[in-house]
Amino acid sequence: MQGFASVDGKKRPILWAFEKPRGNVFSTQPANLAVENGFYPDDVETYLADVIENPSNRILEHIRDLHRFEEADKVEFSRYITAMIRRVPRHRERLYNEVLPDALGKTFESWRELIQSEHSAGHLSGDTLALRMRELDELERRWKLEPPDELKPENTPPNVSPEVVELLSSMHWTFVTSEGPSFFLTSDNPVFFTEGRGMGKPDSELSFPLSTHVALWIKRIPVASDCAFCRAKQFLVREMNKRTIVCATRFLYYHEHAQWIPRLITHPHPKLQQLPDGDTGVFKDRPRS
Repeated sequence: MQGFASVDGKKRPILWAFEKPRGNVFSTQPANLAVENGFYPDDVETYLADVIENPSNRILEHIRDLHRFEEADKVEFSRYITAMIRRVPRHRERLYNEVLPDALGKTFESWRELIQSEHSAGHLSGDTLALRMRELDELERRWKLEPPDELKPENTPPNVSPEVVELLSSMHWTFVTSEGPSFFLTSDNPVFFTEGRGMGKPDSELSFPLSTHVALWIKRIPVASDCAFCRAKQFLVREMNKRTIVCATRFLYYHEHAQWIPRLITHPHPKLQQLPDGDTGVFKDRPRS
């Protein structure tokens, strides 16, 4: 969050937080958000810091300073992006609401089939079969209410799939910059990607705000030379911000108390727009560093 903070009169870093969908606004310090977002056990947080975040900090600092991004860093930073997608509240909600129930259902179904096959083979009596089935029913009921610790998503690090890392690093990357008047905001779910289509289609894309002044834009169709820094047109900045707002679970963060953010986050369905045909969304000249 440091890349999105401004400095108050006491020279402290300050973020403005906007709550979705109510539109409540308050200021806070980036250090306070580490407490809010640290919803993994200490050992998992340590793993994420040592294996995922720390190796990417050097890359992230260079990007925020508008230094050259080395193509060789795409794989490492793709790991960071993948972890960001899978460590946010929205992904955990999906794991609890969709993935875990489906996995439990398939597991108990296979156990019932195994017990039934043992009975059919003559290894279990009818009474024992009925007992085991009742035990499974009770265990399934308990696990649906409270999964065992080893199955809870928060107790294991987010899966950084090598296939996803390879896919992202094979696409065209552009670092789009803004000199205002609109800048980039971030959220508790900062990575937007075309979920319905996946990332393998010609029109697939991903956007990831990295600081107030720079965001990463990943596409299959090149916008400029790979890994170039390009000054974004204001239309593109606004559309990337709308995507960030749509993806946010609860909070958005900006460097100032901007009036346009509450207006957008209280809108039930902000309309996302595409660039006009033939418009890359960026200027040809390089940004000032």
